[in-house]
Amino acid sequence: MNRPSGKLRTIAGAVIVLGLAGMIAIIYVAKQAQPVKEPTVEALRAPSDGSIAIRLTETAYRPFDVMTVEAAGLDPAAATSVVFTSIDGRTMVVPAMRVTASEVDVPVPPAAYDRAKGGFGPEFVFIKVVQMTKTGDKLSVRTSGKLAQRLIKTPSVPAFIRSKDGAAAPQGLVTLVFAAAALGTLNTAAEKAPADQPEIAAAFSRAKQGMEQLIAAVRKLMADPKARVELPAAGGKRSAFTMDDLAWLDSVFTAYLGAANDRKLLAADDAGPIPFVSVAHAQFTAGCRESILKNTEGYEST
Repeated sequence: MNRPSGKLRTIAGAVIVLGLAGMIAIIYVAKQAQPVKEPTVEALRAPSDGSIAIRLTETAYRPFDVMTVEAAGLDPAAATSVVFTSIDGRTMVVPAMRVTASEVDVPVPPAAYDRAKGGFGPEFVFIKVVQMTKTGDKLSVRTSGKLAQRLIKTPSVPAFIRSKDGAAAPQGLVTLVFAAAALGTLNTAAEKAPADQPEIAAAFSRAKQGMEQLIAAVRKLMADPKARVELPAAGGKRSAFTMDDLAWLDSVFTAYLGAANDRKLLAADDAGPIPFVSVAHAQFTAGCRESILKNTEGYEST
């Protein structure tokens, strides 16, 4: 199993978070609307050593499920993440969506990436909650113990992607749509930024520039898979962005579409808050291309 190197963490992470925010929010609202089941097991107790006690009622999860971790000893004000660790030691750290004194909600990431197959498979992972607080110059870290293995299932692939026309679509198509959707989200948010807070406007400007660079890089690789493309990396450096990296991003967003399709969130006649729905329901490659060009107009390769 392979994953892309750390060189893409910043920009790929931004695409994933911004591109998936709409669906995760919808799933979360739908989940909150469901009847709450009364607990049938003894309540957790906070450990005397100051650590965090956690529990999960499920043994398997689909990618992009909202996992609710029951807990005791949580600080709702602390920066909270859930750490997913594979059997061979690979880790995925995912920021929590919601934290209370007794629960942590977190989206489940796709797990085992198979570069040869160009997709994600099932994987068993250990679960741990980490909280960090800062008082002055002092950083305090509190953790839970690791829960026994939980299974992250293989993401489903929508029928329109498995179809003959979907299989013939060029690599990079799905990533391009998501990047365009993320850029649209940034543009909308930037317009609503407070005028008296220039640091917020500056942050949006940097994020928009990064997304525009990603769109240009994807389009350049789609036009010429052997082209030399670089993207900003940590520390002000630049790193190569290759077709392998693009294939990984395509797989992440294909898994997203599969999850959205499973949850009946993709309606052909209702784009809702997700601007790439029209692309997902295009019945042929030319239709996909036309929709994408509408979403990315003005962001040409450089």
